[in-house]
Formats: sequence, structure tokens, C-alpha cells
Amino acid sequence: MTIAHETPVSARLNGNDNLGYVVALKATEIAIEKCRASGIAMVGGDDTWYTGMLSYFAEMAAAEGMVTMIASNATPWVAPHGATEGRFGTNPICFGFPSTGDPIIWDIGTSSIMHAEVVLAKRMGQNLEEGIAFDAEGRPTTEPDAALGGAFTPWGGHKGSGLGMSCNCWACWPDPRFSHRSLLNSASSSLRCGLT
Repeated sequence: MTIAHETPVSARLNGNDNLGYVVALKATEIAIEKCRASGIAMVGGDDTWYTGMLSYFAEMAAAEGMVTMIASNATPWVAPHGATEGRFGTNPICFGFPSTGDPIIWDIGTSSIMHAEVVLAKRMGQNLEEGIAFDAEGRPTTEPDAALGGAFTPWGGHKGSGLGMSCNCWACWPDPRFSHRSLLNSASSSLRCGLT
């Protein structure tokens, strides 16, 4: 992993195809260091995959008395509101705030179900709830296999869809290949990036 660009208050990491946990940890460490020095920081990473639970990194910053907003994108499994074809990832977003006790952390995905939950339902032989997934032909489904070949619905309807799109924009900001065309193209899964 390398620092591709840096200023006193920002940095962009090239993850060199490393696991997101590793890249996000380094990005968070850099953000904390820059925030200590300047009072604000923005650090992003690209060419990485699977960052997992964003709250871990928000807790690191909260322990230092810092507020965070972290966004990530993922493979396009989620259909925008009113559509049936995946265009956005489950695109998690996390906010973290220090407090006198435990930090206040809100870490959510922007889809009505997480990809891992669908995989687990498949392994357990369980159906999904109605209204949260489509098959490859755009029909509503409760079958995990069909959902994995189709798309998930956004959390919160049009509001969650907008939040998911915004997370995608934030998360892809550090990637020099990012454009509005790549955001709306189903091939945007090639943009593997995140933001701390």
C-alpha cells in the first residue's frame, strides 16, 4: 500500500489490492495523525476491497476525541429506488462521535439487507423476507439464490437510495478513475474505494 497523494490535511492511499481492513486501518491512523496536527483531515483509499465493519475505525478516532464520517462502496447489488437492477453497493456509512462514556457510533448499510445476510440465509436454507430482493428478471423474490443473481432493495426507499448513491460518490472520490459515468454504470464495481 502506498500514499498516492498527500497534503497537510488529506491523503489518498493506493491499497494495491489489499484487504480493506488493512487499508482502512492505515487510512484511519493517517487521518488521526493529520487531525491532531491540523484539526481536520480527509483520507481516502482506492484499489481495495471488503472493509467490513466501519464502526471499528470510527471508534479509533472517537478514542482520540475526533468526529468521523466514513463511507464505503461495494459490488453493485442494490437497485435504486423504483428499479430492479443492481447499480449501487450496500454502501455502508458510519458516523462516530466521542463522548464522556462510550462513543456514539451509527454504522449502517444502505440496502434493506446485507449481502452476508443473504449468503447466510442461503447456507441455512431460509427464505428472505418479502419485498427486499429481486431475481435476475426483476421479479420480487424471497429465494436467496435468486436474490444473489438479481438485486436487493435500498433501505428506506428513495431516501435510502439517495443515501446509497451519496455514499458511492463519497467512497469513490479518492479513485482517480471516478466519474459520474462510472457511478451509474453497473461496471462500477471495478472502482474499489473507501473514505475515512
